[in-house]
Amino acid sequence: MKFKIKRNLLLKHITRANKGIASKTPQEVLHNLFLEVLNDQIRITGSNSSLRIESEIPVDNNEDLQISEIGSIIVDAKLLTDIIRRMSNEYINLELVGQRTLHIFDVDTEFKVQISKQDEYPTVEKADFQNSYTMSSEIFSNVIKDVIFAISKLEIQVVMTGVNLRFEPGKIYFIATDSHRLSQRVIEAPEVTSNFSVIIPGSNLNVLLGLLEEEKEVRMSVSDDLVVFRFSDYSFYSRLIKETYPDTDAVFPHEFNMVVKADTHEWFQAVERAAIISSGNSSNMITFNLDGDRKKIILSGVSDKEDSYKEELPFSEITGDNLVIHFNANFMLDALRAYSEGETQMNFTTSRGALTLENENYGESFLQLVTPIITYD
Repeated sequence: MKFKIKRNLLLKHITRANKGIASKTPQEVLHNLFLEVLNDQIRITGSNSSLRIESEIPVDNNEDLQISEIGSIIVDAKLLTDIIRRMSNEYINLELVGQRTLHIFDVDTEFKVQISKQDEYPTVEKADFQNSYTMSSEIFSNVIKDVIFAISKLEIQVVMTGVNLRFEPGKIYFIATDSHRLSQRVIEAPEVTSNFSVIIPGSNLNVLLGLLEEEKEVRMSVSDDLVVFRFSDYSFYSRLIKETYPDTDAVFPHEFNMVVKADTHEWFQAVERAAIISSGNSSNMITFNLDGDRKKIILSGVSDKEDSYKEELPFSEITGDNLVIHFNANFMLDALRAYSEGETQMNFTTSRGALTLENENYGESFLQLVTPIITYD
Protein backbone atom coordinates (compact mmCIF):
# COMPACT_ATOMS: atom_id res chain seq x y z
CA MET A 1 0.00 0.00 0.00
CA LYS A 2 1.43 3.35 -1.04
CA PHE A 3 -0.04 6.75 -1.91
CA LYS A 4 0.60 10.50 -1.88
CA ILE A 5 -2.20 12.86 -0.87
CA LYS A 6 -2.98 16.44 -0.02
CA ARG A 7 -2.78 16.60 3.77
CA ASN A 8 -5.95 18.67 4.34
CA LEU A 9 -7.95 16.36 2.08
CA LEU A 10 -6.90 13.29 4.05
CA LEU A 11 -7.54 15.07 7.34
CA LYS A 12 -11.08 15.98 6.25
CA HIS A 13 -11.99 12.36 5.53
CA ILE A 14 -10.23 10.98 8.61
CA THR A 15 -12.09 13.48 10.79
CA ARG A 16 -15.39 12.43 9.23
CA ALA A 17 -14.73 8.71 9.74
CA ASN A 18 -13.71 9.39 13.34
CA LYS A 19 -17.32 10.41 14.05
CA GLY A 20 -18.21 6.74 13.80
CA ILE A 21 -15.84 5.70 16.59
CA ALA A 22 -17.16 5.39 20.14
CA SER A 23 -15.02 6.93 22.89
CA LYS A 24 -15.61 3.84 25.02
CA THR A 25 -15.94 0.34 23.58
CA PRO A 26 -14.92 -3.11 24.83
CA GLN A 27 -13.80 -4.00 21.29
CA GLU A 28 -10.25 -2.70 21.04
CA VAL A 29 -10.27 -2.88 17.25
CA LEU A 30 -13.03 -0.23 17.13
CA HIS A 31 -10.58 2.39 18.38
CA ASN A 32 -9.02 2.09 14.92
CA LEU A 33 -9.70 3.34 11.41
CA PHE A 34 -9.77 0.97 8.45
CA LEU A 35 -8.00 2.35 5.35
CA GLU A 36 -8.59 0.63 2.01
CA VAL A 37 -6.50 1.83 -0.92
CA LEU A 38 -8.09 0.77 -4.22
CA ASN A 39 -7.22 1.53 -7.82
CA ASP A 40 -9.68 4.42 -8.10
CA GLN A 41 -10.20 5.60 -4.53
CA ILE A 42 -9.29 5.44 -0.85
CA ARG A 43 -12.02 4.37 1.57
CA ILE A 44 -11.64 5.30 5.25
CA THR A 45 -13.98 3.59 7.73
CA GLY A 46 -14.80 4.36 11.35
CA SER A 47 -17.24 2.11 13.20
CA ASN A 48 -18.73 1.11 16.51
CA SER A 49 -21.25 -1.58 17.34
CA SER A 50 -24.18 0.60 16.21
CA LEU A 51 -23.01 2.77 13.31
CA ARG A 52 -20.41 2.85 10.54
CA ILE A 53 -19.07 5.71 8.41
CA GLU A 54 -17.28 5.01 5.13
CA SER A 55 -15.64 8.11 3.65
CA GLU A 56 -14.34 7.90 0.07
CA ILE A 57 -11.58 9.90 -1.64
CA PRO A 58 -11.71 9.36 -5.42
CA VAL A 59 -8.80 9.66 -7.83
CA ASP A 60 -9.80 12.68 -9.92
CA ASN A 61 -6.83 12.90 -12.29
CA ASN A 62 -5.23 15.71 -10.34
CA GLU A 63 -2.39 16.13 -7.86
CA ASP A 64 -4.55 15.74 -4.73
CA LEU A 65 -4.29 11.93 -4.66
CA GLN A 66 -1.80 9.66 -6.39
CA ILE A 67 -2.06 5.91 -5.71
CA SER A 68 1.05 3.81 -6.33
CA GLU A 69 0.11 0.51 -4.64
CA ILE A 70 -3.24 -0.81 -3.43
CA GLY A 71 -3.75 -2.44 -0.03
CA SER A 72 -5.46 -2.00 3.33
CA ILE A 73 -4.51 -1.35 6.96
CA ILE A 74 -6.04 -0.89 10.41
CA VAL A 75 -4.47 1.97 12.36
CA ASP A 76 -5.12 3.70 15.68
CA ALA A 77 -7.60 6.50 14.92
CA LYS A 78 -6.39 9.05 17.45
CA LEU A 79 -2.73 8.49 16.65
CA LEU A 80 -3.23 8.81 12.89
CA THR A 81 -5.41 11.90 13.29
CA ASP A 82 -2.90 13.62 15.57
CA ILE A 83 -0.04 12.87 13.18
CA ILE A 84 -1.83 14.12 10.06
CA ARG A 85 -3.12 17.23 11.84
CA ARG A 86 0.34 18.24 13.06
CA MET A 87 2.33 17.64 9.90
CA SER A 88 3.03 20.92 8.15
CA ASN A 89 3.58 20.30 4.44
CA GLU A 90 0.83 20.45 1.82
CA TYR A 91 1.37 16.87 0.62
CA ILE A 92 2.19 13.74 2.63
CA ASN A 93 3.00 10.13 1.80
CA LEU A 94 1.71 6.94 3.42
CA GLU A 95 3.36 3.58 2.75
CA LEU A 96 2.99 0.13 4.28
CA VAL A 97 6.44 -1.28 5.04
CA GLY A 98 6.45 -5.03 5.57
CA GLN A 99 3.31 -6.38 7.25
CA ARG A 100 2.93 -4.18 10.35
CA THR A 101 4.56 -0.76 9.87
CA LEU A 102 2.92 2.34 8.40
CA HIS A 103 5.44 4.91 7.18
CA ILE A 104 4.03 8.46 7.14
CA PHE A 105 6.32 11.16 5.79
CA ASP A 106 6.80 14.42 3.93
CA VAL A 107 9.95 16.29 2.94
CA ASP A 108 10.69 17.27 6.56
CA THR A 109 9.03 14.75 8.86
CA GLU A 110 8.54 11.01 9.16
CA PHE A 111 6.59 8.70 11.47
CA LYS A 112 6.60 4.92 11.72
CA VAL A 113 3.42 3.49 13.24
CA GLN A 114 2.70 -0.13 14.14
CA ILE A 115 -0.65 -1.32 12.79
CA SER A 116 -3.17 -4.07 13.63
CA LYS A 117 -4.06 -7.17 11.66
CA GLN A 118 -6.45 -6.14 8.92
CA ASP A 119 -8.72 -9.19 9.27
CA GLU A 120 -9.79 -8.03 12.75
CA TYR A 121 -11.95 -5.14 11.55
CA PRO A 122 -15.72 -5.83 11.42
CA THR A 123 -17.44 -5.82 8.05
CA VAL A 124 -20.96 -4.78 7.12
CA GLU A 125 -23.16 -7.84 6.95
CA LYS A 126 -24.87 -8.44 3.63
CA ALA A 127 -28.26 -6.76 3.60
CA ASP A 128 -31.14 -6.62 1.16
CA PHE A 129 -31.81 -2.89 0.77
CA GLN A 130 -35.12 -3.19 -1.06
CA ASN A 131 -36.47 0.23 -0.11
CA SER A 132 -34.53 3.30 -1.28
CA TYR A 133 -35.52 6.97 -1.37
CA THR A 134 -33.78 10.20 -2.39
CA MET A 135 -34.42 13.56 -0.73
CA SER A 136 -32.83 16.93 -0.15
CA SER A 137 -30.30 16.65 2.66
CA GLU A 138 -31.39 20.09 3.89
CA ILE A 139 -34.98 18.90 4.25
CA PHE A 140 -33.82 15.68 5.92
CA SER A 141 -31.62 17.59 8.36
CA ASN A 142 -34.37 20.06 9.27
CA VAL A 143 -36.95 17.33 9.78
CA ILE A 144 -34.68 15.32 12.08
CA LYS A 145 -33.86 18.44 14.12
CA ASP A 146 -37.59 19.17 14.41
CA VAL A 147 -38.29 15.86 16.17
CA ILE A 148 -35.13 14.45 17.74
CA PHE A 149 -35.33 16.64 20.85
CA ALA A 150 -38.39 14.63 21.93
CA ILE A 151 -36.67 11.22 22.13
CA SER A 152 -36.26 9.58 25.53
CA LYS A 153 -32.93 9.99 27.32
CA LEU A 154 -33.64 6.87 29.41
CA GLU A 155 -32.07 3.67 28.12
CA ILE A 156 -34.78 1.61 29.85
CA GLN A 157 -37.18 3.02 27.22
CA VAL A 158 -35.11 1.67 24.33
CA VAL A 159 -37.83 1.99 21.71
CA MET A 160 -38.26 5.68 22.57
CA THR A 161 -34.55 6.50 22.31
CA GLY A 162 -34.97 6.37 18.54
CA VAL A 163 -36.81 8.28 15.83
CA ASN A 164 -39.59 6.34 14.14
CA LEU A 165 -39.73 6.62 10.35
CA ARG A 166 -43.14 5.45 9.20
CA PHE A 167 -43.50 4.98 5.46
CA GLU A 168 -46.85 5.24 3.72
CA PRO A 169 -47.51 5.59 -0.01
CA GLY A 170 -46.31 9.07 -0.96
CA LYS A 171 -45.30 10.07 2.57
CA ILE A 172 -42.74 9.59 5.32
CA TYR A 173 -43.62 10.34 8.96
CA PHE A 174 -40.78 11.23 11.35
CA ILE A 175 -41.90 10.71 14.95
CA ALA A 176 -40.17 11.04 18.32
CA THR A 177 -41.61 10.76 21.83
CA ASP A 178 -40.50 10.16 25.40
CA SER A 179 -44.12 9.56 26.52
CA HIS A 180 -44.34 13.10 27.99
CA ARG A 181 -44.14 14.98 24.70
CA LEU A 182 -44.22 14.10 21.02
CA SER A 183 -43.02 15.72 17.80
CA GLN A 184 -44.14 14.59 14.34
CA ARG A 185 -43.10 15.78 10.88
CA VAL A 186 -44.51 14.54 7.57
CA ILE A 187 -42.84 15.00 4.19
CA GLU A 188 -43.97 14.16 0.68
CA ALA A 189 -42.12 11.14 -0.76
CA PRO A 190 -43.39 10.07 -4.19
CA GLU A 191 -40.95 7.13 -4.28
CA VAL A 192 -42.65 5.46 -1.30
CA THR A 193 -45.18 2.90 -2.50
CA SER A 194 -45.62 0.59 0.50
CA ASN A 195 -46.26 0.67 4.24
CA PHE A 196 -43.51 -0.14 6.73
CA SER A 197 -41.81 1.33 9.78
CA VAL A 198 -38.26 1.52 11.19
CA ILE A 199 -36.70 3.01 14.32
CA ILE A 200 -33.28 4.68 14.04
CA PRO A 201 -31.29 5.28 17.26
CA GLY A 202 -31.37 8.98 18.12
CA SER A 203 -27.71 8.94 19.12
CA ASN A 204 -26.75 7.81 15.61
CA LEU A 205 -28.93 10.46 13.98
CA ASN A 206 -27.22 13.13 16.09
CA VAL A 207 -23.87 11.95 14.70
CA LEU A 208 -25.28 12.08 11.17
CA LEU A 209 -26.59 15.62 11.69
CA GLY A 210 -23.05 16.73 12.45
CA LEU A 211 -21.94 15.58 8.98
CA LEU A 212 -24.62 17.22 6.82
CA GLU A 213 -23.32 20.77 6.47
CA GLU A 214 -22.39 20.79 2.78
CA GLU A 215 -24.44 17.92 1.37
CA LYS A 216 -27.12 18.51 -1.28
CA GLU A 217 -28.84 15.14 -1.56
CA VAL A 218 -29.16 11.96 0.47
CA ARG A 219 -30.12 8.48 -0.71
CA MET A 220 -31.68 6.48 2.13
CA SER A 221 -31.90 2.68 1.83
CA VAL A 222 -33.55 0.40 4.38
CA SER A 223 -33.21 -3.32 5.11
CA ASP A 224 -34.58 -5.43 7.96
CA ASP A 225 -31.68 -4.55 10.28
CA LEU A 226 -29.88 -1.57 8.76
CA VAL A 227 -30.41 1.84 7.23
CA VAL A 228 -27.76 3.46 5.06
CA PHE A 229 -27.58 7.11 4.05
CA ARG A 230 -25.46 7.62 0.93
CA PHE A 231 -23.94 10.98 0.01
CA SER A 232 -21.59 12.11 -2.75
CA ASP A 233 -18.42 10.89 -1.02
CA TYR A 234 -19.47 8.93 2.06
CA SER A 235 -21.98 6.42 3.40
CA PHE A 236 -23.46 6.31 6.89
CA TYR A 237 -24.75 2.96 8.19
CA SER A 238 -26.91 2.59 11.31
CA ARG A 239 -28.41 -0.41 13.00
CA LEU A 240 -32.15 -0.25 13.64
CA ILE A 241 -33.94 -0.65 16.95
CA LYS A 242 -35.82 -3.90 16.46
CA GLU A 243 -38.93 -3.16 18.50
CA THR A 244 -42.47 -2.04 17.77
CA TYR A 245 -43.03 1.70 18.05
CA PRO A 246 -46.12 2.84 19.98
CA ASP A 247 -49.24 3.83 18.05
CA THR A 248 -48.82 7.60 18.25
CA ASP A 249 -51.86 8.40 16.10
CA ALA A 250 -54.05 7.33 18.99
CA VAL A 251 -52.64 9.94 21.40
CA PHE A 252 -53.69 13.01 19.42
CA PRO A 253 -57.01 14.39 20.74
CA HIS A 254 -59.58 15.56 18.20
CA GLU A 255 -61.87 17.65 20.42
CA PHE A 256 -60.70 20.75 22.32
CA ASN A 257 -62.19 22.90 25.08
CA MET A 258 -59.96 25.89 24.37
CA VAL A 259 -57.98 27.10 21.36
CA VAL A 260 -55.37 29.87 21.50
CA LYS A 261 -53.44 31.45 18.64
CA ALA A 262 -50.34 33.48 19.46
CA ASP A 263 -47.00 34.65 18.12
CA THR A 264 -44.50 31.84 18.63
CA HIS A 265 -41.48 34.03 19.39
CA GLU A 266 -43.36 36.18 21.90
CA TRP A 267 -44.54 33.13 23.82
CA PHE A 268 -41.10 31.54 23.66
CA GLN A 269 -39.57 34.64 25.24
CA ALA A 270 -42.24 34.69 27.94
CA VAL A 271 -41.69 31.02 28.82
CA GLU A 272 -37.94 31.72 28.96
CA ARG A 273 -38.64 34.40 31.57
CA ALA A 274 -40.89 32.05 33.52
CA ALA A 275 -38.20 29.36 33.42
CA ILE A 276 -35.82 31.62 35.34
CA ILE A 277 -38.08 31.06 38.35
CA SER A 278 -39.50 27.62 37.57
CA SER A 279 -36.02 26.11 37.35
CA GLY A 280 -35.99 26.60 41.11
CA ASN A 281 -38.77 24.06 41.67
CA SER A 282 -38.41 20.30 41.50
CA SER A 283 -40.67 19.78 38.46
CA ASN A 284 -39.70 22.98 36.58
CA MET A 285 -43.43 23.74 36.52
CA ILE A 286 -45.06 26.80 34.95
CA THR A 287 -48.78 27.58 35.04
CA PHE A 288 -51.08 28.92 32.33
CA ASN A 289 -54.32 30.52 33.53
CA LEU A 290 -56.50 30.83 30.45
CA ASP A 291 -59.63 32.93 30.90
CA GLY A 292 -61.89 32.59 27.88
CA ASP A 293 -64.55 34.83 29.41
CA ARG A 294 -62.30 37.84 30.02
CA LYS A 295 -60.04 37.06 27.06
CA LYS A 296 -56.96 36.95 29.23
CA ILE A 297 -53.98 34.57 29.64
CA ILE A 298 -51.64 34.71 32.64
CA LEU A 299 -48.37 32.77 32.76
CA SER A 300 -46.84 32.27 36.21
CA GLY A 301 -44.19 30.33 38.07
CA VAL A 302 -43.02 29.82 41.65
CA SER A 303 -39.72 28.44 42.95
CA ASP A 304 -39.26 26.22 46.00
CA LYS A 305 -37.91 29.33 47.77
CA GLU A 306 -41.17 31.14 46.92
CA ASP A 307 -39.62 33.40 44.28
CA SER A 308 -42.38 34.19 41.79
CA TYR A 309 -43.09 35.36 38.27
CA LYS A 310 -46.30 36.51 36.55
CA GLU A 311 -46.95 37.89 33.07
CA GLU A 312 -49.98 38.54 30.91
CA LEU A 313 -49.44 36.91 27.53
CA PRO A 314 -50.38 38.41 24.16
CA PHE A 315 -52.50 36.42 21.69
CA SER A 316 -54.45 36.94 18.49
CA GLU A 317 -57.34 34.61 19.28
CA ILE A 318 -58.79 32.74 22.26
CA THR A 319 -61.96 30.64 22.24
CA GLY A 320 -63.40 28.16 24.71
CA ASP A 321 -63.80 27.47 28.41
CA ASN A 322 -61.61 28.72 31.26
CA LEU A 323 -58.64 26.52 32.12
CA VAL A 324 -55.71 26.34 34.53
CA ILE A 325 -52.97 23.98 33.35
CA HIS A 326 -49.35 23.26 34.32
CA PHE A 327 -46.40 22.27 32.12
CA ASN A 328 -42.70 21.55 32.36
CA ALA A 329 -41.06 24.79 31.19
CA ASN A 330 -38.35 23.01 29.21
CA PHE A 331 -40.90 20.95 27.29
CA MET A 332 -42.78 24.11 26.31
CA LEU A 333 -39.55 25.85 25.31
CA ASP A 334 -38.50 22.92 23.12
CA ALA A 335 -41.87 22.86 21.39
CA LEU A 336 -41.95 26.59 20.69
CA ARG A 337 -38.26 26.65 19.68
CA ALA A 338 -38.94 24.00 17.04
CA TYR A 339 -41.42 26.32 15.31
CA SER A 340 -39.26 29.42 15.98
CA GLU A 341 -41.55 31.92 14.24
CA GLY A 342 -45.00 32.56 12.82
CA GLU A 343 -48.26 32.00 14.67
CA THR A 344 -48.82 28.81 16.65
CA GLN A 345 -52.23 27.37 17.45
CA MET A 346 -52.42 25.66 20.85
CA ASN A 347 -55.31 23.26 21.36
CA PHE A 348 -56.20 22.50 24.99
CA THR A 349 -58.52 19.77 26.24
CA THR A 350 -58.61 19.67 30.06
CA SER A 351 -56.17 20.42 32.88
CA ARG A 352 -55.11 16.76 32.68
CA GLY A 353 -55.26 16.34 28.92
CA ALA A 354 -52.51 16.76 26.34
CA LEU A 355 -51.86 20.06 24.59
CA THR A 356 -51.37 19.87 20.82
CA LEU A 357 -49.53 22.53 18.84
CA GLU A 358 -49.71 23.44 15.16
CA ASN A 359 -47.85 26.27 13.42
CA GLU A 360 -49.17 28.32 10.50
CA ASN A 361 -45.95 27.78 8.52
CA TYR A 362 -46.31 23.99 8.58
CA GLY A 363 -49.94 23.09 9.18
CA GLU A 364 -50.51 19.40 9.84
CA SER A 365 -47.08 18.50 8.43
CA PHE A 366 -45.54 19.41 11.81
CA LEU A 367 -47.57 18.57 14.90
CA GLN A 368 -46.47 18.51 18.52
CA LEU A 369 -47.99 17.25 21.73
CA VAL A 370 -47.09 18.08 25.34
CA THR A 371 -48.65 16.41 28.39
CA PRO A 372 -49.35 18.57 31.45
CA ILE A 373 -48.06 18.20 34.99
CA ILE A 374 -50.87 16.88 37.18
CA THR A 375 -51.23 18.56 40.57
CA TYR A 376 -53.45 17.52 43.45
CA ASP A 377 -53.80 20.76 45.41
